[in-house]
Amino acid sequence: MAPHNDIVLFHYSFSPYAKRVTWYLALRGLEYAQCVQPSALPREDVNALGVKYRRIPILSIGRDIYCDTRLILRKLEEKFPSGAIGASDPDQKALQKLLETWTIDGGVFHRAAQAIPPEMPLLNDPRWVKDREDYMGRSWGKEDIARGRPEALAHLREAFELLESTLLADRRQWILKTKQPSLADIEAIWPFHWLCTMEGALPPSLFGKDNFPKIYAWIDRFSSTLKAARNSAPKVVTLKGPEAIQYITQAEFAEPGGEVDAQDPLGLKKGQDVESWPIDSGFNHRDRGQLVALTRQEVVLKAQAKIGHKDVHIHHPRTNFRIRAPCQMAPTEALHVLVITFNCARELLQPDLFARRLAKALPDSQRPDIVLLSLQEIAPIAYSFLGGSYLAPYFQPFHHAVQLAGKALGDAEYVHLITRNVGMTACMVFIREEHGANIQWVETGGVGVGVQEMGNKGAVGLRLGYAIPDSDDTLELTFVAAHLAPMEEALQRRNEDWKRIVRGLVFTPDTRKDIIKSTKPQPAASDESEPLLANDTGRNPRGLYSPTSHFILAGDLNYRTSRTKPTAGIHAIFPQLDTGRQEDNISDFASLLHADQLSHELKA
Repeated sequence: MAPHNDIVLFHYSFSPYAKRVTWYLALRGLEYAQCVQPSALPREDVNALGVKYRRIPILSIGRDIYCDTRLILRKLEEKFPSGAIGASDPDQKALQKLLETWTIDGGVFHRAAQAIPPEMPLLNDPRWVKDREDYMGRSWGKEDIARGRPEALAHLREAFELLESTLLADRRQWILKTKQPSLADIEAIWPFHWLCTMEGALPPSLFGKDNFPKIYAWIDRFSSTLKAARNSAPKVVTLKGPEAIQYITQAEFAEPGGEVDAQDPLGLKKGQDVESWPIDSGFNHRDRGQLVALTRQEVVLKAQAKIGHKDVHIHHPRTNFRIRAPCQMAPTEALHVLVITFNCARELLQPDLFARRLAKALPDSQRPDIVLLSLQEIAPIAYSFLGGSYLAPYFQPFHHAVQLAGKALGDAEYVHLITRNVGMTACMVFIREEHGANIQWVETGGVGVGVQEMGNKGAVGLRLGYAIPDSDDTLELTFVAAHLAPMEEALQRRNEDWKRIVRGLVFTPDTRKDIIKSTKPQPAASDESEPLLANDTGRNPRGLYSPTSHFILAGDLNYRTSRTKPTAGIHAIFPQLDTGRQEDNISDFASLLHADQLSHELKA
């Protein structure tokens, strides 16, 4: 059954943002269809339309797809003007806009999300928690939520008091003193309604009806009016994913193409390839396509649905969205690689702490294109050798930390390329999202050394083929993460470990499906079981040293600055953070290189 008005709303029922739109549609009595989505990614129906934007809700009218409730509500007001409930005079429009900005961008909803009770059942679902962390860019662990709640409640109490003592102080029925709730009421009420109806979110002693009687009365009035509106509104048509996709892709565009503002500071041109994404949340997912229109209020991109291959127009607002031409590396431009080596001591990582350190290592003026993590003692030895689900909790915090560090830098979004381990030694590679398509092939290898060569020490090797844009050349990069024998007196064991690694590390094509797929043109796959990267790289197995490859080694090599163990009190003459100390010429870090075992071995 085709939805009336050509409206299809993609949402899930308990999304507070989606309620802004479903409330509006009910109060207006507008007929529409819905396609219910899972609360966590993946959302295959949205992906099939060629949309990367990850937030809910999304609304389509024909083949025009609108993202972000600010834009959705404005479009509904414009396209269905008869009976519109938005403000009409300038003063009311200003108040309506200020309420929108206050609740969405002014911190009210951000603090409301931090007030979620740790006992909420969804927080027991690791998949949902991981999805929220990807969405918000912060930890959603129960302990972190519990720590942040007091501060969030303090800010929320201020927000409650503002409404209680100003706009609602005169006991008006609705924000704009209208006969029925208006768009301004929706803009103001949604986070307060969400909190007041969420069990355990607000302590009654601070947020009870006795504390804020006008707000609770307002919410009760709104709920009663909404219920009556829903009872009289047309029945919502529910479409399954394939039905919604078929309807949308066979529809016409709801809007003409539009123009690109020649005076826009970004200087973009109509038809230019661009990408657009939100920068406040959901920032790891970007829409890309040809620029159709660019105004002071919105950007429109032409993309292609994956099913039916019809063009669709994706609309984003300008507020809190970034728009730019995809970053491409010229043949002569450097590829910046950040290399971090870290001994995990077989403990779970604290991503927030690691992210802060990582962000400091990422120069703001020259954000790296690739981040390499060389990890030693990644997990307890039994887990390291069992691998799989035993190791996943130890790797996942590094994913989170890299995303947090990238978020701290504004527009540095990194996607996970590959993780490989041999025993307790691992290598993780992350790449800027816009460069992921340039990965043409991946080769991997590993060697275990240590006690009876069991792999408590060893090396992991990754070799990447990176296609340089606007060139037929491919840049080869070889990364090796290593962990050699410990102890001052074990110099020869370290040398032997390295010798075994050099002799035994052989790189072969790696076609496992956890590697991100290159979007460079590839021969058509003849079977759905075709691996993401072609099996035949045209390359034979190769050793560590390759004349066509750059080579980066990082790890806990364990070469020391002495052949004897430290004695009691020796730390007093170790180099200090204050490099001005020069006692006995040993407090200078550089002076230690005179006794460095590795330096001596390199000269031998």
